[in-house]
Amino acid sequence: MLTAHDLTGDPNHLYIVFLPKGVESCINRSNVSQGGRCNVGGTNQGGYCGYHSYAGSTIYAAFPYAIVDGPSGDTCSSDGGSLLDTSPVGSQAPNGNLDADTEVSVMSHEISESITDPNPGDSPSSWMDANQQEVGDDCAHIYGDSLNYRGTSGAEYNQTINGDHYFIQEEFSQTEFQNVNANYSCALNSQQTVLYAQWKPLAPLSPTKVVAKADVDSASITWSAPVLPADLSVTGYRVYVSLNSGAAAKQLYPGGVAVTGMSFKALHLRGGRTYYAHVIAIDSGGSSVASNYARVTISPASTSTSLKISKTKVSHTLTHTVVFSVHVMTSGSPDVPPGSVHVMSGSVTLCTIAISARSTGSCSTHHALAKGRHLIVAKFASSRSHRSSTSKSVALTIS
Repeated sequence: MLTAHDLTGDPNHLYIVFLPKGVESCINRSNVSQGGRCNVGGTNQGGYCGYHSYAGSTIYAAFPYAIVDGPSGDTCSSDGGSLLDTSPVGSQAPNGNLDADTEVSVMSHEISESITDPNPGDSPSSWMDANQQEVGDDCAHIYGDSLNYRGTSGAEYNQTINGDHYFIQEEFSQTEFQNVNANYSCALNSQQTVLYAQWKPLAPLSPTKVVAKADVDSASITWSAPVLPADLSVTGYRVYVSLNSGAAAKQLYPGGVAVTGMSFKALHLRGGRTYYAHVIAIDSGGSSVASNYARVTISPASTSTSLKISKTKVSHTLTHTVVFSVHVMTSGSPDVPPGSVHVMSGSVTLCTIAISARSTGSCSTHHALAKGRHLIVAKFASSRSHRSSTSKSVALTIS
């Protein structure tokens, strides 16, 4: 087409292709039913509204006909955006044509990315953030402060260019990020001066394949390094272990644990409890976002119980008191297992000892056992965090 119309194909020209209504766009030679990746709407939930690419030295962008609240729930309109109170922005058409107004915003997205990332994925002329997002992706469906919207509901606009009103998504701004607010770095097109430059990712990608495997009162956590450009390398990691997942998780190691390798062993974890682990990567550009959360449940800890008695031989009378002393330990840990110990002769419980802050306790009995030799044991009852255990038997003779 360029040759036929004597058009120039170089990085200084951008060719935009608008498709008519009902024509599907796919970025490979297969449609949705054949497993291809195509535009949103109809049968392709989660597709794209437009894309830009290159062929040789020719930069181009392709735009399917605007999809507004399609049957699969996808939309390319501003209705995909949310306000701070989570209410929808709603579909806005300041020029009275919702399809055209929607396409203008999508076109703004792809034009901005065609300037900052003309050769997607090809360094050095490719700008993407640490998550492989381009400037339009970073601010997709973000339309700025609603207090600055003008116009009436359904026809609101957020910027005016050459006297014409538009409702256009914002784009990532390096200036906003570095000099104003790193937590909100989107800006209107009319507020930006786009500079073509080679940018490096500001932070690494997240570690992948985070796995946590349970051990006795501990968990072994491993992960894989993120893929980085050739001129960047991870300098370390921080490992977080918590009792639940998400931003409000209660951390066992506040601030995380600094690690240089790709494994970490979390110690002194309570048996029967579930923990969540995630990892962030660190390089000279900063920290990555959190990795996936690995879930691990620690098995109940093994215990051991010992028994001592104050007398091994007593007369058959109620006037003699026998004191039983027990000691319960968690195997391989100084942890004191809470619970109860039953001192028993056969199926008869002589007395019960509560174990809490101390691992030892005692009880006494006046139980009228029959004459003869009795084997006494102490049984620690199992709990969610600890397994049961029984002491060696101690002989008590009643004469």
